[in-house]
Amino acid sequence: MCTSLITGTAVTEGADIYFERRGSGPGLLLISGGGGDAGNYSGIADSLADEYTVLTYDRRGNSRSPLRTDPTKLRVEQQSADALAVLEHNEVRSAAVFASSSGAVIGLDLAARAPHAVELLVAHEPPVISVLDDAERWLAFFDELDRLLDEQGVGPALMKFMSSVGRSDNEVRSPELMQRLAGNWDFFARYEMRPVAEFVPDLDALRESKVPVVFAGGHDSRSYYYCRTGEALASRLGVDFVEFPGHHMAYLDDAEGFAPILRQTLRTYRDPGRSPVGRP
Repeated sequence: MCTSLITGTAVTEGADIYFERRGSGPGLLLISGGGGDAGNYSGIADSLADEYTVLTYDRRGNSRSPLRTDPTKLRVEQQSADALAVLEHNEVRSAAVFASSSGAVIGLDLAARAPHAVELLVAHEPPVISVLDDAERWLAFFDELDRLLDEQGVGPALMKFMSSVGRSDNEVRSPELMQRLAGNWDFFARYEMRPVAEFVPDLDALRESKVPVVFAGGHDSRSYYYCRTGEALASRLGVDFVEFPGHHMAYLDDAEGFAPILRQTLRTYRDPGRSPVGRP
């Protein structure tokens, strides 16, 4: 659908956060994963803007969200503060949150730290390695990425990283988005990749938060580590796991197929009659 687009900047500690706002209705915040660009969600944001005030943003240090300090390793709590800044700038007191990949790591932290701002969290394929039975294998994989980054540079490290992610139909991305993302991968490899891999969610805080949480993963992702983490977390928290179409970035590659499933998930799990954390 065609919808009006409002852009702006939310000022937060050490960064100016570029955001996009579409539609009207209850708040829906979409948090991007690796690459950190709001454009990854343009398709589903347009689709859902008939029902929600949809907010997307470039994460700090990525694309149109420049840092005002020297870059440092990602701190998840700082990323959560950026998400809150976007909501507050737009006078959205609370919102449903859909977040994917490293964005889902931020979403989990946001729900634990600021439950007043999160009406529902849909965490799509969060790479929380610590909850896997084969966590040591995957931490060793990220050790190897660090070695490649130090010895051979960003290119080889990213190529190896992408080998663990699976299919993505790059041809659906606009040239403008591709250009912005190309400028973000060095930042991702040097400052974001490892801290995300080492993140350990505060499950007790999530339980105490009373925020409804549902995990999600793609039909084609079920054997990949970042999807298995969602299933493991759903089991530990006693919440539901919803299967979405496609692979890790199906929200971008197949927005028309992805958006209706997300819409139905939001409608189902925002029901105030459901128990917050734990199956009804």
